Amino acid sequence: MKASARTLAKRKVERELDALCREIVLQRDGWRCVRCGRANGEAIPGSVERVRLQWAHVITRRIRSTRWLLENGMSLCKGCHFGFWHRVSVRLNEWPEEAAQEWFAAKYPERRQALLVARGIGSSSGRAWRFDPHAIRLYLETERRKIMGGAT
Repeated sequence: MKASARTLAKRKVERELDALCREIVLQRDGWRCVRCGRANGEAIPGSVERVRLQWAHVITRRIRSTRWLLENGMSLCKGCHFGFWHRVSVRLNEWPEEAAQEWFAAKYPERRQALLVARGIGSSSGRAWRFDPHAIRLYLETERRKIMGGAT
């Protein structure tokens, strides 16, 4: 089944917002994994691979009320993202396993509180709700200017 032009346009906007949010989160976190401290591009001992940071979400990105909130994003290397954060499957609208939950709450208590509040904004059924891509882009671009010291 072919996607409609409207669906394709919506997906394009979502990809653009994802890229913008990813850029801001990686910049905010200093291009380092917030769990192990490895820098993006750093050599991985005993491997020919290099660290490639990933934009990870505390609450699954399927929840639109938190998907582009900067408090919901963090920079994790592949090992920390999948070896620690996603050790068990995360069901829609649930927090990751207890150890990851405790780590995040201890390291980022303000972000966790903001997410608990934001999580209550979306649909209680977990279904997608309408979002304003222009307002989200404005929010992200404003935050990017703050993080980059006024330069864009």
